[in-house]
Amino acid sequence: SVPIVGVLAPEAHAAVLATRNRRIGLLATEATVSSGRYADLVAALDAGVDIVQIACPRLVPLIEGPDPFGEESASAVREYAAPLKDAGVDTVILGCTHYPLIRPIFQRVFGRGVTLVFSADETAREVAETLERKGIENSESREGAYRFLTTGDPALFREMGRRFLQLPIDAAEHVEVATLEAAAA
Repeated sequence: SVPIVGVLAPEAHAAVLATRNRRIGLLATEATVSSGRYADLVAALDAGVDIVQIACPRLVPLIEGPDPFGEESASAVREYAAPLKDAGVDTVILGCTHYPLIRPIFQRVFGRGVTLVFSADETAREVAETLERKGIENSESREGAYRFLTTGDPALFREMGRRFLQLPIDAAEHVEVATLEAAAA
């Protein structure tokens, strides 16, 4: 049995802990924003926190495109960040697994006064805690093995993985979200 760790709850928890003024921003895909899941998680943790949610439909195609660090990506991030800056948020959840790939752009646009919460960082912490809690950490000194699962296109995942992770990814398997949810239940 392999534990399944989601990305939303760890990010919401980290954002609620990080905010000083109780104003949190969310930049995410349209589907994620319209689901309302982050807002629900944040409200469950602290009902007094205001969350400003912005859908960012242009970012994933730009990140997957030929020039993810180019001016077009920076311009899109500035556009999506503007309402969050206007709202005075001090913490921003970057609610898409693609967004950490252009971390330097987000850091430049938001500056030092805003805490950025990245799914990869928070999920890695949650995975480490889960493995320790269940007593299934790898205590060996040998290198571990990778198995890549994606809810998207495996070929695109391999290409993006090679490009951004700088790892040779020979195989990636497609898995349906419902299958993951059933396995986690």
